[in-house]
Amino acid sequence: GSFALATGLNEIYGRKVGIPAYLMAFFIASSRINDNKHYFSDVVAGAFLGTWIGRSFARQYHLEWQISTGESPTLSFTIPL
Repeated sequence: GSFALATGLNEIYGRKVGIPAYLMAFFIASSRINDNKHYFSDVVAGAFLGTWIGRSFARQYHLEWQISTGESPTLSFTIPL
């Protein structure tokens, strides 16, 4: 979850927000390993999956934003289920 959030923030708001978010995600991941709550392989797999989900969300966000602001000044968001 932390890597999905960090990736989404990085893709939408840029590196000024993304780098601190990634540092926090790395801290969370390393603390899960240190506390023996997850194996290293679990954390790596979660980071890859979270990054993929975050990029997919950001891509959908940018697509909806471009469509919504294309011809009319309205703003709408669509959350696929």
